Amino acid sequence: MIKFYPHIALLLSLIISGCHEVSKEPSQPTDFEVEVTFLNVSTSFMAGDKISLQFDNSSSAYPEFSGFLHISHSSGFTSISPKTINGILYFELPEVLTKKSGSLSCTLTHGNRTIWSKKLSIEPNTIENQQLEVYYGPPSINAGKSDHSMIVALPTDRFDNLLPDSTALNYSQHHDENLQLEQWYTNGGYSWKKVYSPTNSGRYHMGITMNTATSKEIIIDVLPNTAQEISVTLDRVHAYADGNEIIHLTTNVIKDAYGNTISDGTLVDFHIIDNRAQKSRTQGSTINGIAQAQLQHPDYPTQWTVTPEIPGVTMGDPITAKFEIAVKEVAIFYKKEEGLLEIGPIRNQLNQSIPDGTEIEIDFSHSTAPIILESKNGMAHTILPKEGTRINEIIVTVLGYKTTKDFED
Repeated sequence: MIKFYPHIALLLSLIISGCHEVSKEPSQPTDFEVEVTFLNVSTSFMAGDKISLQFDNSSSAYPEFSGFLHISHSSGFTSISPKTINGILYFELPEVLTKKSGSLSCTLTHGNRTIWSKKLSIEPNTIENQQLEVYYGPPSINAGKSDHSMIVALPTDRFDNLLPDSTALNYSQHHDENLQLEQWYTNGGYSWKKVYSPTNSGRYHMGITMNTATSKEIIIDVLPNTAQEISVTLDRVHAYADGNEIIHLTTNVIKDAYGNTISDGTLVDFHIIDNRAQKSRTQGSTINGIAQAQLQHPDYPTQWTVTPEIPGVTMGDPITAKFEIAVKEVAIFYKKEEGLLEIGPIRNQLNQSIPDGTEIEIDFSHSTAPIILESKNGMAHTILPKEGTRINEIIVTVLGYKTTKDFED
């Protein structure tokens, strides 16, 4: 028979319990047992500063911190782990995040628990190496107070962050010996101005400064406005239709409504129509407001009507130029035995030989085709066939002058 001894059972129970307590390991900290203290004095920094967020973890029951600092920024999301020195947690923010102004949303977590959360503010660096970005356009405007260009200035720090609103900018403008000084203030990160054209053409020279930062020189050209009145005159040595002399066409000094001489290189058309309704055109470009062109005299008597025009802008009043017959006399000789036909000498109204290369047309009274010759030293020669050719009448036309000579068969 087995006997039960209560005191022995109690002793064994105590021994087993004691052994269990000796072998028990320390428990891991829970999220609710981890506590930190934020040590940084401010949450506002300047772009380019080295940013280190510090937390005191020394009072925590479990100094071995295994959490992360999560940073939400304009480019995405970044998580960093700390360095621990004497119970202080150091979170060093990446340099790429410390150069850009704006706000950073920071959250410190341990496991699934958020134990600290704040927003950091990074302000533009207003101390070191400020810069100016200046844009303008169009680079040329028309005189007359209705056209304008625009200038936009964006002051930035050395990291290309826009400086705060109300940043002061100094603006200078020089035109036609007049100097204008203004002070601008930024709004929304930039400042701008419309530059209206004056009534007189020329150039605007402008610049913007901010502390030690300066813009490049800004140049806006003020061009003459639309051309107004245009007229033309002609100059020639004589009025004969010799097909050789040059006639010179010249406009007035063309100006806009404000008295500005129009820009060099403005194209002017000269339209010509003669009394045969034949049309032609020549062109000239303005220099100092004047356009010029040259034309050869016609090779037959006629009258020209010349009209100047700036295409699509303005047209002037027409002028006329009359060209008289240039040839005074034409001699015709025909030697039947040799078949030699000799034209000339051909004299013009000034009793001079006509220019070499002048076209001479020879017609006959019968069905023989006309012959075209060219003059040389005021003469022209040709040999006609002796057989099968009947010459009763020879008609010579040169420079619009026509003469006829009869020959006996």
